[in-house]
Amino acid sequence: MATTTAKLTMTSTDLIDSQDLGITATMTMKQAGSATGLNNTTGLARKTLATGHAAYDVVLDADYTAAKNHRLYLRCVGTAIAEYIEIKVEGVTLGRLYSGDWCLLPYSGTAATDVTADPSADGMTLEYMFFYED
Repeated sequence: MATTTAKLTMTSTDLIDSQDLGITATMTMKQAGSATGLNNTTGLARKTLATGHAAYDVVLDADYTAAKNHRLYLRCVGTAIAEYIEIKVEGVTLGRLYSGDWCLLPYSGTAATDVTADPSADGMTLEYMFFYED
């Protein structure tokens, strides 16, 4: 059984009326309705996104079994402050990852849930890894 743990730590000393913020959350990635860990990954990959700002297919619903408990890690690699990669699910914008930003998304694999990355500039790099169950 694979065990993959994700950990998020958020801190700030001046976010809310000069109060300190300290949040730490840990999650073990498990198969749907099970104590068994996710057992597959695409591996960590980087993709330099095509010129002409073409959207890149990160995950296609047809490639993964429906009604599962997958996870998708995405990160915008780069240093240009104004550039971003827009993350879309079935053409609907979920949000933007600016240079250095990352996210970890749940993904069920149900019909009509393709995930694409649409860069704001040519030659941007997306780092990604998909964790999934059979």
